[in-house]
Amino acid sequence: MNHAGVFNPSLDNRETESHDFRQLPDGLILQFRLLAQGTITFYERGNGFRRSHCGHDFEQIPAAVQPRRYGAGGLYRSRGIDTDLTWTPNSNLQMVFNYKHSLEANIVSDPSVNPNTPGTLDYQKKFLRPLSQAPENRFNLVSKYNFDSGSLKNVSVGAAVRYNSTYSITNAGTYDLWAPAETLFDFFVSYRTKLMGIPAELKFNMNNVTDERNDYTWGDGRTYFGTVKFSF
Repeated sequence: MNHAGVFNPSLDNRETESHDFRQLPDGLILQFRLLAQGTITFYERGNGFRRSHCGHDFEQIPAAVQPRRYGAGGLYRSRGIDTDLTWTPNSNLQMVFNYKHSLEANIVSDPSVNPNTPGTLDYQKKFLRPLSQAPENRFNLVSKYNFDSGSLKNVSVGAAVRYNSTYSITNAGTYDLWAPAETLFDFFVSYRTKLMGIPAELKFNMNNVTDERNDYTWGDGRTYFGTVKFSF
């Protein structure tokens, strides 16, 4: 059953609590505003998939134009909690937090797997383990401070923490690879000014400040980039 509830309790209780229930496709959504405001989503999804392959008759045809043949597919199901919170205590500081917890992310049916071989790696990865690229826990915390006076007026600085727990890299039934849990840190600074009379923002970003890498996904390591944004 999919419902959504919305309520906005006032900080000083002068406003009455309100509810608005409606049908949504992916679970229960709860919106709130107290010391922080945000959304908590309880989702449950189930989708089918098709297993594709190319026959031997097409092996010599370039991959870009190979016709696809689709075999019997299956069904996967995912359930979890997704939370977004925003805290803005004043006009200078803002913090945003996102957290996702996976309760289930599994294939529940796949005709290509022999149900009488529960000891094989293929069976275990398809039915007894989470889907690939589906960590159980992920969160992002981003903070930003805007200076509105003094020598740093129009300067903003910010930082972010990104975390994901360990997860399987592939659903392949012939080998088993898991990416380790990771915590990454980012930093950015921006300056609002005018260039040729046009309002502009100059921004510098440094992602993955500590240059974290692992032996499986490797990643980009520490990266730097700058941007210029004009407002017309």
